[in-house]
Amino acid sequence: MPPPNPSIMAQMCTKLGMQNATKAEVDEWCNSEMEENKVMISKCLTEAWIRQASHAKEIKHFSTTNARHIKELEKLQGDLKEVKSKIMELEKTQESTGKLKEKLVKKHEKEIAELNTKMEAAAYDRAEREKEFIAQWKKKFMRTFIKNLPHFDWDQLGPGNTDFAKLLKDEMEEEARQRSIARAKRVKAEKATEAKRLTEEKVKANQAAKTNP
Repeated sequence: MPPPNPSIMAQMCTKLGMQNATKAEVDEWCNSEMEENKVMISKCLTEAWIRQASHAKEIKHFSTTNARHIKELEKLQGDLKEVKSKIMELEKTQESTGKLKEKLVKKHEKEIAELNTKMEAAAYDRAEREKEFIAQWKKKFMRTFIKNLPHFDWDQLGPGNTDFAKLLKDEMEEEARQRSIARAKRVKAEKATEAKRLTEEKVKANQAAKTNP
């Protein structure tokens, strides 16, 4: 099967939002063997499925937590409605004196203020958790994407993404360096342990030879 026309391939790249692809990249894709493309596509699909499953699990956990907070907000709204109902009943009561009525109203107004404060705090906490969840999801997505397409032009997705991607790349390189250092220390310790064991065996063998010439 003949390779695809580079001109047509370039048009497809533009439609897919990859208009910054260089001529060399387009030529490389055009000249790639079909089996190589199949392997690459299979790998990308597999990684995408794994990421999708992981994200689905995180979203499910977030939805459960979110549902709990919604239930708490609904309870607070119910309490607020009940307090407002009490105020209306007090206002309709003719038996209470002006001072007693004022005292009771102030008491319940204070409760309303406290409930409103709690509701505002709960709503703010929920918004912060949503913001943190989105930030963590974006970070995980970009770290995975950087591994597969390290030269991707992140500014295509909006200003500032390139700087954030560079920070993530530096972070990933530092993590890799720390893992390499830890691995080297572990290998060194294993070699030292093995050398000590061999030395001890040699000493025991020499002692045995002296005892039983």
